[in-house]
Amino acid sequence: MGTSRADTYLITGGSGYFGYRLACSLLQRGAKILLFDMSPPSQELPEGITFLKGDVRDYVQVVEAVTGIDCVFHIASYGMSGREQLNRRLIEDVNVQGTEHILRACVERGVPRLVYTSTFNVVFGGQVIEGGDETLPYLPLHLHPDHYSRTKSIAEMAVMAANGTALEDGSGVLRTCALRPAEMIHHLIGPIYNFQPLLTRTEVYKTGVTHYFSMAKAKAELGYEPREFNLDEVVQWFRSRGHGKKPISPLKRLMVDIFLVAAFVAVVLSYLPVVGSLSVVSGSQ
Repeated sequence: MGTSRADTYLITGGSGYFGYRLACSLLQRGAKILLFDMSPPSQELPEGITFLKGDVRDYVQVVEAVTGIDCVFHIASYGMSGREQLNRRLIEDVNVQGTEHILRACVERGVPRLVYTSTFNVVFGGQVIEGGDETLPYLPLHLHPDHYSRTKSIAEMAVMAANGTALEDGSGVLRTCALRPAEMIHHLIGPIYNFQPLLTRTEVYKTGVTHYFSMAKAKAELGYEPREFNLDEVVQWFRSRGHGKKPISPLKRLMVDIFLVAAFVAVVLSYLPVVGSLSVVSGSQ
């Protein structure tokens, strides 16, 4: 996408690691960036990147955000892992309703391009995948092991179905595409970013079943050339924001130990017979 006329890009969920890095990359290409999120990034925004507080579940806020935008990167989502997976209502509202709001607002406000951040989970449900690509069929919705994957699949299908929709201002049509980035595995990120994953079928599938995808078509048809990266920069980013395992102070450790001992004693005492109740029973006999 050329940026010779200083295109303006909207990034939903732009305050997170991926969204902010995308914004900085686009900025280097001469674009203007609007980050749309519920809270601002913790780092200072460089000139050319602005922040707009908002929620994809609120259609009025979405319409305001997309007005005057040349391209939307829809990254915002919810429920990928950990405790978030339990909140089915919020997962549905953000991933499905939020995406519907983005699509409808783009058509209403004449935004010609939309890039949707999907997930490989839309085709993966625990089966072995070796060298997969976009020709793989969607996993049937009823076979998805978690609500996040199911809603992301519904949202991606809606995005792809919207491709070619006429814009209401008569300026052309909406062009859409979906990207399915691989997700970082919990056992790599856990020591760095201290969230609490649930041991669900999805977590087991991701870490225990072979599934990888080919970039051959991207290289051949789009001229894509992957660059090598490592996790050092990711580690530093999360650590600079206070994530990671923090040492427990001696006082806090002592308090925890006292609590554990007290809880153990209480459990033991709960199994001992009560003298008074025994004497009453004996007297009644």
